[in-house]
Amino acid sequence: MMAGFVNWFRCPSCQSGQLHDDPMGRSPIITCVSCHKRYCFHHQELWHETMTCDEYDQFLLDPDNFRSEFETENERAERVQEVEQRRRREMEASDRRYAESLVREENHRRDFQAWCARDDGVAWEEAERGHAKSKSATRDERERVEAERKAAQKKNQFAQDKAKAIEEVKRKKAEKLASEATIQKTTKRCPGFLCGRPIERNEGCAHMTGLLCGHEFCYECLADHQAILKSGNTKHKRGCMYHPDNLPGIDEEEWDDSYM
Repeated sequence: MMAGFVNWFRCPSCQSGQLHDDPMGRSPIITCVSCHKRYCFHHQELWHETMTCDEYDQFLLDPDNFRSEFETENERAERVQEVEQRRRREMEASDRRYAESLVREENHRRDFQAWCARDDGVAWEEAERGHAKSKSATRDERERVEAERKAAQKKNQFAQDKAKAIEEVKRKKAEKLASEATIQKTTKRCPGFLCGRPIERNEGCAHMTGLLCGHEFCYECLADHQAILKSGNTKHKRGCMYHPDNLPGIDEEEWDDSYM
C-alpha cells in the first residue's frame, strides 16, 4: 500500500494522496495536486503562514503567549514606520504652512500690482496656481490617510487570523484530550509485540484479534489465546472472569464456550 511510504501524504481536505519529494525537512510545504491547497507535511495541516515548523511547534505548546519572528519584525517595522510617518506629517505640515504663507504673500503682491496696473488677468492666473497647489496638497493627504488605513486593516486582519488559529489549536487540544480520555476508558491496548494499539470490545466473546499485528488474546485479562488453547483456561489471569477459579460448577467445555 502507498500509505506505508514515509513520504506518503493524504490531503485532509479532499483525501487525495500523493508522494512528497522532500519529506525530511528542507521543503515541508506540499501542494495538493487535487484541491491545490498548501499543507505542511510534518504537521499534516494547512501550511502555517508566517511561521516555520519549529515556531509552529512552539505555537502549539503555548498559543496565547507565542510570538513569531515574523510578528516581532512586523512590530519593529511598524514602530519605525510610525516614527517616519509622524516626521513626514510634521514636515509636510511645515512645508504646507510655509507654502501657504508664500502664496499669501504672492497674492498680496499680485493684488497690489493688479490694483495698480488694473490688470486682473495676472492676479487671476496666480490665484489659479495657488488653487492647484492646494489641490495637490489635499491629494497627498488623502493618499497618506488611505495608506495608513490599509496598513491598519492589514494589521487587524493578521490579529484576527492569529486569534482564530489560537482558538483552533485550543479546540483541537480539547478534542484530543477528550478523545484520549474516551479511548483510555473504553479500550484496552493490544498486548501484541510492538503493537499496543487501542482495541474496543463492543459485544460478543472476549477472544480478540489485533487487526494489524494479528495477535490473539483475552480482552478481559490480555492472556495469550494460543497459550489458552494449549493449556486451557488456567492461562487466564486469576482475576479474570474466565479463570476456572471464577467459574465454579462449570466444566472445561463450558469454560471454552463462555470464553470463545
